[in-house]
Amino acid sequence: MTTLPDFTKVDLGTLKGAGAQRVFIAGKTEAPYVDTPIFMGCNAVEVLELAQAELGVAKG
Repeated sequence: MTTLPDFTKVDLGTLKGAGAQRVFIAGKTEAPYVDTPIFMGCNAVEVLELAQAELGVAKG
């Protein structure tokens, strides 16, 4: 069994303070500073399009 890091100890506000425009995180959560949770059943196409738009990737 793989042990995953405990992200509840990460100060996600630090990412925003450092200039992050959007914070994506794996798992269903309503944690402060998380803009987009990615989880099984989410609209993956929408999340990927959002990420591409944030990165400035042109649609082709």
